[in-house]
Amino acid sequence: MVFTFGSPEMRTLPVGMLAFVNSSKTDWSGMAAAATISLLPVVLFFFFFMQRYFVEGFAGAVKR
Repeated sequence: MVFTFGSPEMRTLPVGMLAFVNSSKTDWSGMAAAATISLLPVVLFFFFFMQRYFVEGFAGAVKR
């Protein structure tokens, strides 16, 4: 956070999530929205590209 203090667009996700935490309160709804938005590309990648391999791995383990 020290290196990216001047430019917020260079922050990583965990450091950016700290923007929702204040000394007096925490914006839980904003933090939940940011977590959902950040998780969305990973979930979409899994469902469109990796789900077949994941299911094949389970099916191969059960067939024995």
